[in-house]
Parts: sequence; structure tokens; C-alpha cells
Amino acid sequence: MFLFLFLRYTIFMSVKTSRNTTDIRTVDLTTLLSDTSVQELLDIVSEHPEWSIQRMVAHHPNNAKRKELLTYQDVREILRLLHLSTATQRKIRQIKTAIRRFLTILAKR
Repeated sequence: MFLFLFLRYTIFMSVKTSRNTTDIRTVDLTTLLSDTSVQELLDIVSEHPEWSIQRMVAHHPNNAKRKELLTYQDVREILRLLHLSTATQRKIRQIKTAIRRFLTILAKR
């Protein structure tokens, strides 16, 4: 969870969101993370790490509104760049975050 919050709130630049205007494979990480569609995708990933990429694409708010800003290939590439492409990687990240949070709470006592 910490990673997702960190990625979501460390935004420095804005970028137009459209598969026609942004090449996800070549865009720098800061620009990628500043994109609202990517932020919404990271929210979905943090809430549902077990979901398949297809299901994430189907439940993405923009795609649900039929704007279809993120394709399956876009989402797969974004998750690959962030080392979150498999459900196992997403679950491991979630577990690590929970452990860090628990240890932080213990340290404060």
C-alpha cells in the first residue's frame, strides 16, 4: 500500500492521457505516474492485486465510461515497468507493505 500511495502522491508533471499521445514504453517514470489514468490503475491494483490485467482494464473508470484510454497492452506495459505484472508480484508487494506498517506501529510503542 505504501508503494502505491508513494507512487500516487509523488507527482511532478502532468501529461495528456491517451494511447494516441503517450507511448508508455518510452515515457519517463515521473510522467507516467503523473497520469490520472495510471493513478486510477494503481488504485485498482492496490485494492485488487489478485485481479487479472483484463479485469483491471474492464473495471478501469475511463474504460467503464467507454473512453477506452488504456488498452490491455498499455496496462500490461505499465505494470511491467513497475514490477507489478503478475498477481504474485502484486500480492508480495501488498504483504511487504503490511509488514512494514506493522513494524512501524510496533516501533512507536
